[in-house]
Amino acid sequence: MVEQEVWSHLLVHYAIRKLMHQAAVEQDLDPDRLSFTGTLRIVRLHLASHGAFSPDQVARAVGWAIAEILTEQLPRRRLRAYPRAVKRKMSGYKLRRAHHRSWPRPTRPVADAVVVLSKAG
Repeated sequence: MVEQEVWSHLLVHYAIRKLMHQAAVEQDLDPDRLSFTGTLRIVRLHLASHGAFSPDQVARAVGWAIAEILTEQLPRRRLRAYPRAVKRKMSGYKLRRAHHRSWPRPTRPVADAVVVLSKAG
């Protein structure tokens, strides 16, 4: 029974993430701008008010949910970078020093900065 419960939680999580992805794709929006907890609240409200959906109502309910999800966008994330240093002395990494506090900030988003090389084969 516990295993069944875990699988059900994973399936619900996947369904909510899929709904968020669908909303983001429709608006050409970064999925990180949508709130998981906000989407969860919206889905709960829709399920509580309708209980069960007939097959012809599903598309309409998804459309309403997506419209509501898109009204609650999160602010854009700032570019972040942190030096690989720790406070503990017994570590393989260098100790955190004063120059780590002024670590250079990234100038481009990760998608623009990372280049994936593939082996021609």
